[in-house]
Order: sequence, then C-alpha cells, then structure tokens
Amino acid sequence: TREITSWDEFAGVAKALALGPHDASYLLRGQADANWDLKPSLLRYFGPNVDAATVLRVEGMGLADFASQAHLHLDTGIAPPLRPASFHPIWWALMQHHSAPTRLLDWTLSAYVAAYFAVER
Repeated sequence: TREITSWDEFAGVAKALALGPHDASYLLRGQADANWDLKPSLLRYFGPNVDAATVLRVEGMGLADFASQAHLHLDTGIAPPLRPASFHPIWWALMQHHSAPTRLLDWTLSAYVAAYFAVER
C-alpha cells in the first residue's frame, strides 16, 4: 500500500504503471479502502457462513429480474437471450455495468480508471 498525496505524484505512478495493449503485468482495482477483501458485490450481501446454494438461488433470481426488465433500458440489439446458460456471463457483465450485484470482480489496466472508482462514491 502506498499513500499518494498529490496529483503529480499520482500521475507519476500512473505513468510508471502505463502498459502496452498486450502487457498485463498489473491489474488494478478501484477500491476506496485497501483493507477491503477482494470480494464480488454479490458475496458482500451475505455473511461468512452462507452456503453456495443460497448464493446461486439469489443470483438466479437477480439475473431473472434484471433480464425481465432489461428491454426497458437497453437497445434491443444489446440484450442477449436469457438461455442457454452460456449467455449468463454476458448478462452478468451488463448487470455489473448497471451496478447490480454480481459474481464478477472489476479489474483495469488503467490507474486513472481505478482511481475514479476508488473515489466516485
């Protein structure tokens, strides 16, 4: 963990971490607190002793609810079919983009994108 105290210092760190399009040496997270666990938003809703069946049931209900209302907000060409199950990762990405809790964990190659998500709330 490194505390950065100025924009110039941040820009220097961001430049040092700047990567080419095919170099993934660093993946960054935009978290407001370095002490937070790397835990997807879906799992943050449950206590430590939750069983997998409960998480999968709630995830399925959330996916069905999101998909049933997506046509009200998405261009019809964007929404994937709900079945077969191989399309679920596409739905999860759409849900994540719209701040719904999912099993996905966001990563970026950009220090600027990570900084935005660390301070946006």
